[in-house]
Amino acid sequence: MTKENPKSSEEHDQDGLGDTVNVHSTRRTAGKVLAGAVGAILLGGFFPAIGGLALDWVRYRSHVSIADRKIYSPGYVGERWQPGGISFALRNDGNRKSLFTGARIVIEKYARLKVCTPGQGGSALTESCYSVTLPVDVTQKKTINVGLRQVAENENFTYCNLTFSSSEKDQSDIHLYLLNVDLLQDNDAIIEGGRFIIATPKESILTSYWVPERIVQDSKTLGREEYLRTWAGGQNSTAEQAIQCATINDEAVKNIFSTPGELFMSPIMESVKQTVMSGEYNPKTYEVPQSGVQYKPKCED
Repeated sequence: MTKENPKSSEEHDQDGLGDTVNVHSTRRTAGKVLAGAVGAILLGGFFPAIGGLALDWVRYRSHVSIADRKIYSPGYVGERWQPGGISFALRNDGNRKSLFTGARIVIEKYARLKVCTPGQGGSALTESCYSVTLPVDVTQKKTINVGLRQVAENENFTYCNLTFSSSEKDQSDIHLYLLNVDLLQDNDAIIEGGRFIIATPKESILTSYWVPERIVQDSKTLGREEYLRTWAGGQNSTAEQAIQCATINDEAVKNIFSTPGELFMSPIMESVKQTVMSGEYNPKTYEVPQSGVQYKPKCED
């Protein structure tokens, strides 16, 4: 008669149904469950904290872009002469305010235009209310840092204005600038403002400072030299000086307005650009564009 071996001490009947359960396996399983539970508790306390920080970063942020820009001309506002400038419309799509601390302005090109037809040029203008002083006779790229303190409200539009004047207060010459403007935020973010053609102290350069290749006069088209000799009234020395001046200014104007890429400018400067491209000026058909005074911010000294 064969005698059955008794069940190992590591095995036992469960519920008297004869199913054998390994005790070591049960203990290991229980340990894993316990470790998993403890880990879940610890991680459950850790990740919500990290997740909370991430959510805060996402929820509370500023996202500023330039919705629009207006370039306004120098001119009289009432009895007061005010310089031209740029008005940026900033849109903050975030839900946190953003502080603009400055503007970085790079002078890419510069030209001094001397009056070529004496008696038509200089005027006694007294500028006021400008925020940026631009140097004159710049021979290479120059960077200017301007301090600002402009808050871009969250989920709203904010307007940031820059007005320009040259460091030279002699009003007889006109200074043309090609500027690259960036706006700087307090978190070191940079908003690219664009590239602009700015004239100071005034923008009326046609015929007095810059003579196009052709000018229509009394239904007759005159070349630049013929026009200036007619203006000089037979005075050869005066005509030669005017021709030399106009030739120098023509090269300078074309150098700035022929710059490739997107350029922003006032309506008056835009009309000059069109004349540069066509090479012809007809005073009878030329429409003086709006000076952009309507874009001028309130001037406060």
